[in-house]
Amino acid sequence: MGGPIHPALLMILFWCFIGSIYFFGPIYLTPAPSWSTCGFLALHIILFILGSTLFSRIVFFKNPNSRLTYISYIPNQHVQQVILTMLALGIAGTSISMLSKLNSVDILSFSSITQLRELRAQSLLNGGGIQSGLLSALAFLIYPAGFVGLVACIITYESQSLINRLMSFSYVVLIIFLAVCAGGRSPIMVLFLFIGISCYVRKKIGKSYIPKSLPIKLAIIGLIILFVLYSSMVWVARAKDAGYSTEGMMQHAEKVWGAHPKNYLLATSDWLNDPSFNQTVLSTTFYFTQSLSISERLLSSDKIPTLFGAYQIDVVAALLRAIPDGADFLKQGYDTLLNANVYGFFTGAWSGLFIDLSAFSFLAALIWGYFAGKSWLNVRRNPNVLTGIPYIFWTYSIFISFVSSPFGFSNSFMIFWWFIIFSFANSLFTHYKKPDPKVQLVWHS
Repeated sequence: MGGPIHPALLMILFWCFIGSIYFFGPIYLTPAPSWSTCGFLALHIILFILGSTLFSRIVFFKNPNSRLTYISYIPNQHVQQVILTMLALGIAGTSISMLSKLNSVDILSFSSITQLRELRAQSLLNGGGIQSGLLSALAFLIYPAGFVGLVACIITYESQSLINRLMSFSYVVLIIFLAVCAGGRSPIMVLFLFIGISCYVRKKIGKSYIPKSLPIKLAIIGLIILFVLYSSMVWVARAKDAGYSTEGMMQHAEKVWGAHPKNYLLATSDWLNDPSFNQTVLSTTFYFTQSLSISERLLSSDKIPTLFGAYQIDVVAALLRAIPDGADFLKQGYDTLLNANVYGFFTGAWSGLFIDLSAFSFLAALIWGYFAGKSWLNVRRNPNVLTGIPYIFWTYSIFISFVSSPFGFSNSFMIFWWFIIFSFANSLFTHYKKPDPKVQLVWHS
């Protein structure tokens, strides 16, 4: 069986896909990326490729007295205990976050949730923070642990206890409710990505893509259907709350987003006799391709702020708001981006890194590629849950690159640290051995 796809190839294929939707998809986006903007984006991708192919094979801190070791045995009971802990933390954090958001609305409706979301966004734009208690802040830090528990449970599903399986299902349901309570879709997209990549990794370590469980198969089909319906509902609800008809929403999209439909999309909508079809397709396509146009706006603006990680990483932004003059610093940066019509849109990984790190974004792309490449090398030569977990995160980081860098989408920074904690907790009880070229390694768990 072949090894998992290399991060460099996946990054190339993914951005070719985004580019093809941009150039051949059903909508026009303005401003179109110039040659200089395309070069800026391409250079970051090239550096990522170099990091994942060339530099990932370099050992910077090599101990001359030791040889490369392989994982020979991972105690299944210990893995189950760590997964149970991760899922418990995730469920607790998600439940608290969900209740906190529900307590902030007077009338429980999607419209009131959407309005609260807009008020919070406006508060953040002004450099202020969201007023929340210590418990809510703790929940924000711990709910991502559940993603790691879910991923590990999927990979080792056949050997998991009933309680772990039930808790993984519960966490999926709670994440969906959390997304609804927040009036967004990001947590559901994160959920889909981790489930999909975990199923792929299962296959690459010699298992079936999906565990032989009818509830799981039905749950995946149901999640896909619900996500499509929910996404459409979100666009309609936001347009309605903003006071836009379908025609008004299309005019808003053209004026503010710089997006308008191509002739064949208009013809299809007329043939279906459904004007809202235009809005649904335009909004969905814009969601995935906007970073190309937004990058052009950013790079052609007179001034680009440097926000030192606070643009994409929520925890860094929260820390800045807690120090003197930090809120003013953020407000000035956000105002500059707002004047360039960049704030509130997806900048993508490369432009987002540039806002946070200035010219060091190129180095960040190289380092990102290095860790992604290392994870591929490890899982390829020694496929198991401990090597698969890092590969899943770095693969996930590629799929969210149309939105942000690895740490900038839907609390991904904390997700990353829970991946680290999971790997460390299991490595303490894992058995290792030196490689024997005559014996093929078999994963035991």
